[in-house]
Amino acid sequence: MKQKINNGHYLEALDRLHIQIHNIEVHLLEHPVVEKHKDVREEVIRAIVRLVEAYQLVGKHTQKLKKKKT
Repeated sequence: MKQKINNGHYLEALDRLHIQIHNIEVHLLEHPVVEKHKDVREEVIRAIVRLVEAYQLVGKHTQKLKKKKT
């Protein structure tokens, strides 16, 4: 069953993306194994970049909603 999306869902998605980005930065990027192995570090950084891109896209959709209201 699909749930109807409301404006609050966009803010919630932004918040959850931010939490995941922060968790990856703190718990993975600073992990000794990730720091030691450049190839692993590059993949973790790539994951962070993709989440940041998703965050930006959700932000753009949120801005569109604000413009529709006015």
